[in-house]
Amino acid sequence: MITKQKRPRSAYRPPRPRHAPGTRPTDEVQEGGAQIVPDYAPGLFVQPAEIYGWLLSEIVEWAQVRPDALPRQRVGRVRHLGSRWIPDGQVLSLVGERGAGKTWLLRHLADGEPQLLGRATYIDLATRTAFSEPHSFVRFLEGRIQGQRREGRSILLLDNVPPQMDNHLRAVETAILKPHLEEHGSLVIMALADPARVCWLTPALRGGDVGHLVPFSPSQTREQLNRLRKIDALRSGIRPSQIYRASRGLPFLNYLLATHSHRRSFELLLDYWLEGMSNDEHGQMRILLQAICTLEVLEHAKVQAALDLYRLRRPGVGEHQAHPAQVRNLVRHGLARSLPQSPGRVTLVPSVRRAAAGMLQDYDPELYTALQAMAAG
Repeated sequence: MITKQKRPRSAYRPPRPRHAPGTRPTDEVQEGGAQIVPDYAPGLFVQPAEIYGWLLSEIVEWAQVRPDALPRQRVGRVRHLGSRWIPDGQVLSLVGERGAGKTWLLRHLADGEPQLLGRATYIDLATRTAFSEPHSFVRFLEGRIQGQRREGRSILLLDNVPPQMDNHLRAVETAILKPHLEEHGSLVIMALADPARVCWLTPALRGGDVGHLVPFSPSQTREQLNRLRKIDALRSGIRPSQIYRASRGLPFLNYLLATHSHRRSFELLLDYWLEGMSNDEHGQMRILLQAICTLEVLEHAKVQAALDLYRLRRPGVGEHQAHPAQVRNLVRHGLARSLPQSPGRVTLVPSVRRAAAGMLQDYDPELYTALQAMAAG
């Protein structure tokens, strides 16, 4: 059992990112001005035991290797970085779909894990949009890392690592990440939604060991709801078994279903996945996802048939013209991905599919049934 230790809250409050006109916020889902994605709270954190234990064991192993370790000290466990070799295990990837709890896990490692106090720095890369110049973002992060490090080598916890490189990220990679790996022997742990889509150019940052953050079990879901009940955050009449059947254990959906109506929960989950898109694209993607939510594989003919049926039953959606070619946009936004065993075949991310299906089942169950029959036929 891991003992939790309180740590004074940092005064750090990242600047709010600026958004282009006509786009939705990228840092949180809003409802009536209120934040829907809950901020990390130690009292509500449910430990995902398997991945948590793996991370701590990797951190212990990393701490036992000297920064100047030669390849012969860990035979077969080295990775090339530019002109240097670094011990393998110095870069870890925490993989999980959106809403799986990656942010809370990294925040807990930084703020609530006694073994990491004074060594770990949580870095939210989404805040880079608040800085007009890449070097100002780099200086901000350098101050954060230096201000939180009290002893030994640093552990950098990178959240919201995007799939595409930009000038801010290039500056972070060049000025912070490579020196920390090459010269200081620091440990980098980064949260990824898709390990095949990583922005970094440095080979060592594109590899490393991977741990998967899976949805909660029924017992973990009950624990999450019990913690919400202690702060009077639950709706009345909540039953953990019903929540789990609807959410399949996704922590963010557990939270939404416990605090909002069934329909509104799935609407918010889908909006969470679609945030950052322009209003027009948001409407098109929302219709496309509802139309194809019963399809196991997104083949062109089946996507077209699903859209035709959707428009036939809901003729009022003509202002948002979704079409099969937009499946490419689903992949680009991380809403769909190639099947591992069949790279040419594309499927929806599980929680995206669940959100779209949950919405459609709630307000038009007959259409959902018709789409299911079409997909089966």
